Amino acid sequence: MSSIRPRARRPFRIALLCDSADEGWSSMDVTSGSLAAASQELGGDEFEFTIVKPPIRKRFRRFAESRSWGAFTADRLIHRFYDYPRMVRQMRDGFDLFHIMDHSHAHLAHEFLPEQTVITCHDLDTFACILRPQQCRRSRLFRTMTARIWSGFQRAGRIICVSRATGAALLATGVVGSERVAIIPNGIQSLSQETPQAISETTLEDYLGRWEPDTVELLHVGNNVPRKRIDVLIRILAAVRRQGIAARLIRVGEGFTESQLSLIESLSLSPYIKVLHRVDAGILGAIYQRAVLLLQTSDAEGFGLPVVESMASGTPVVASDIPALREVGGEITTYCPVADVESWAQVVAALLRERSQAPSQWDQRRARGVVWASRFSWQSAAEKTLSLYREILYRDGLQHATAGHAMA
Repeated sequence: MSSIRPRARRPFRIALLCDSADEGWSSMDVTSGSLAAASQELGGDEFEFTIVKPPIRKRFRRFAESRSWGAFTADRLIHRFYDYPRMVRQMRDGFDLFHIMDHSHAHLAHEFLPEQTVITCHDLDTFACILRPQQCRRSRLFRTMTARIWSGFQRAGRIICVSRATGAALLATGVVGSERVAIIPNGIQSLSQETPQAISETTLEDYLGRWEPDTVELLHVGNNVPRKRIDVLIRILAAVRRQGIAARLIRVGEGFTESQLSLIESLSLSPYIKVLHRVDAGILGAIYQRAVLLLQTSDAEGFGLPVVESMASGTPVVASDIPALREVGGEITTYCPVADVESWAQVVAALLRERSQAPSQWDQRRARGVVWASRFSWQSAAEKTLSLYREILYRDGLQHATAGHAMA
């Protein structure tokens, strides 16, 4: 009996459409890069992957300061809505499948057949002004651009959601049927290749300063978009310190906004906060392991990658009690009501007492987190993604499977 899957005359050609590195979305760079690497490793001779990551062409920036925000924004918009679509339009006959790795580029789906298109949806935040216009008021230009992205999103043949919570939120909009949605959780990048022991203490001190045994270092990893509730994070630090705890906050991500800086100044917290921008995986892993707790204060998330990364590094997590963080954090993470600063401060204080007064219990908490986090791997994500590709490419039988291979 012949195999159900025909022997292709060439591999299936998959284009992975990623954000430009100039966008500065480190989480998108990590997730798309990690999934691409794992998929290439597992795809063997069956698939051939091309990573598409075009730089943002300098137009306005040629006549302005190198990182002028207005000039960069103008260049970025032209890239997103003219250069990138024009580029992929010229590619569409050379590939069997196009995987848009970031839903905020979903307008690219207008350039392909729906059955050729897969989009990964990390959250629905991009579409807030469409889905919740009364709560998220934006300019007419912004709404027009978002509407173009949203219509492309709805056009895709299949949509991958990175959590059940994101999938449920998408289905609740009523614009996509469940038969088009697949749930494939993110993995985590390897942060253990370079441990704090492998990174010299001097190197780590260059980033964080000298470690003080009596200081409790609390960590937050992420940007400062409103849903991250950095204002709550700052108030939690103040509340913890009011309890007599020598706490310090380390933030890895963007700097603070003007309003956040004003809040920090009003609470006299400037000496107790350290902000780091992009760091490599080895340094980030060392920071996770040096921290005592990770605080994830978001009021909305699509996945919550820092929660899993922190647990994998042996650092317990306190997170907002929202569906996506419940999903990725499991029973190992400790949850607090969103924006309830006093509850957060009490929970943090209780965990710190456990650390000092019941070290064996604390060590068990850390070990359980490591075990839980091990289920989130990029290999598993890639296996499920490749399975989805096969479902799409072979679903119409031998005729569809060999279509597009005739020119080999």
